[in-house]
Amino acid sequence: MRLILVRHGETEDNAANIVQGQTHGRLSANGRSQAESAALRLKGTKVDAIYTSDLERVRDTAAAIAAQLPDLPRIEDTRLREQDFGVFEGRPIIELLKEMRGVKADFSTFIPPSGEARADFQARIIGFLNEMRGRHTGETVLVVTHYGVINILLGWLLDREDPLLTDWEIANGSVTILDIDEDGRGEPHVLNDIAHL
Repeated sequence: MRLILVRHGETEDNAANIVQGQTHGRLSANGRSQAESAALRLKGTKVDAIYTSDLERVRDTAAAIAAQLPDLPRIEDTRLREQDFGVFEGRPIIELLKEMRGVKADFSTFIPPSGEARADFQARIIGFLNEMRGRHTGETVLVVTHYGVINILLGWLLDREDPLLTDWEIANGSVTILDIDEDGRGEPHVLNDIAHL
């Protein structure tokens, strides 16, 4: 199967360096432009299914993209939400990073209070991936989602030695395209393409 991954456009919180996690987030003017540019980048692409997170910033990005594709239903799946950062959501990213340094943790080991461990985050994303692969053999699937979700998928598909530590630079509005073989290994065609932005 072919997997097309798009990160949502920039939000007002992205621009202000605020932790969003599972809060909805609102696209900034730049983010709306990025969503439109990603839509034009994918215009005419043969897609068999569209999956999205149910959070507003992804919904709005996916709506722009879907308008340029054949009429397909968008399937919202809560498993495609960003990692839950608990008490840090809505707070400056610097506070999260300071707390992580204080307990000598990184994103793979830190469990935000009232939030989600990275291993649990990975488990829900891989559960989604395996179910989707079984449903769309030989098809092209578009997934519009979040930075962390794309990193989990890339870690699992490209670098299984330590997928929890994967931290690719995934820009807002970027497009990543991989082919996934029957063994579940990914072959990248495009990684973090931002030429359209």
